[in-house]
Amino acid sequence: MKQEKGQPQIQEPPISIGPTIALAWGLTLTFSHEEGQRGVGQTFANRFMNLWEEYKDNELARRYLDNLSGLISACVRNIGWQRDVYVCYLDARDEERRQRIKSANDLGDITSLNTESILSRLIAILFGGSALVLLFPGTQTGASKAESLAGIEPTVLWFLLGGGAGFILVTIGLKLWKSWRISRIIKRTFNLKQKYWEKTAKIGFSEALTHFATQLRSLMVEYYPEFYEKEEPLKEHFEMGKIDEFISQKVLPSAGSYTTKTM
Repeated sequence: MKQEKGQPQIQEPPISIGPTIALAWGLTLTFSHEEGQRGVGQTFANRFMNLWEEYKDNELARRYLDNLSGLISACVRNIGWQRDVYVCYLDARDEERRQRIKSANDLGDITSLNTESILSRLIAILFGGSALVLLFPGTQTGASKAESLAGIEPTVLWFLLGGGAGFILVTIGLKLWKSWRISRIIKRTFNLKQKYWEKTAKIGFSEALTHFATQLRSLMVEYYPEFYEKEEPLKEHFEMGKIDEFISQKVLPSAGSYTTKTM
């Protein structure tokens, strides 16, 4: 905010409340399984450390940063514990998805030696062969009088033809089923992750950051009361009791961008 001529300059904190909340959330990326995400988290850590250098000659700012460091550490530890729970949930859902897809592939793969896959094809051959023989019962009585191609008895030939047809139909059906099943598995896993994020994880993270924001407000009022009253952008959110909405909408990511394990 621009100062009126003749008025004393308002002392500004090294970092205001909104960027500090974003900083604390960003620091949790240092716990990520992904190297790229950890690099982003380290960028936030470096940014915070640079504040110490920038304000090394400002006694008020250094005392503020000392207290702020303690608050950030407590907040990051709290969120780190919740993050571990969330990542364990993501791991469990991903493992469940892998096992379900493997089972679908084994059943639908014609070259698979999986028991279910072999059994399904054996049943198809037996059912198809038996059905065709039953559809043409006359071939059984004439089997001793007639010879089929390559000297195979008609009953056996009809059985082989029916079994082959059954095998082909079941193979095609299983391939179609496998495609449908895998699509359903992937969609189900995504929906479970999204629901958990919206109903459980995001609420926990939001509560932790809201508590942190309340502590930041008290700290700023103690060290930079004039700045808070006249220039702090989030003052109105605190007064209207909407700081949690700000965190949920502006700091935390949406469900669709946070259901993959990038934490």
